[in-house]
Amino acid sequence: NSDTTDYLLAGLYPEYQSSGFGVMIPLASVSFITARGIKHIETSISSNNINVVRCYMECGFDIQKMTYVFAKVK
Repeated sequence: NSDTTDYLLAGLYPEYQSSGFGVMIPLASVSFITARGIKHIETSISSNNINVVRCYMECGFDIQKMTYVFAKVK
């Protein structure tokens, strides 16, 4: 609807993962969406990626639902 948008899937190449650019992904979306009058952002993140969970929480996102992602390691 006009008040909510689905947020995109994002990630960083390994060589940039410790650069501080990761926090810019959610912050840029908030800035872009707020400028357009949208009030809510919905997205999904992998619960087993604690760094991403922490990043989104530090950027002011609220966790509404958590689904654990199982990964099979061969």
